[in-house]
Amino acid sequence: MFKILLIICLIGAGYYLYQHPELLSKARDLPQQTGLIENSTEVYKWQDADGNWQITDKPPADDISYKKLKYHHDANVMPSITEQKQKK
Repeated sequence: MFKILLIICLIGAGYYLYQHPELLSKARDLPQQTGLIENSTEVYKWQDADGNWQITDKPPADDISYKKLKYHHDANVMPSITEQKQKK
């Protein structure tokens, strides 16, 4: 009896998701929004022969020193309002 009830519930849930596909896209984004999946990019920062700074997704040649940086996609890159008021 329990197995039949479980199968009916699963079929009902599947039919509901079939009728509301927008819920699937929300469910796919949930691990990134909750922080379960790290949402960051690793980049390499180095200076070329002319002294210009370069930031790339691949490290430079072996003879060039570089820094490995990690940028989080959910980080705020804009200064906060309180910081702007303090500068004035």
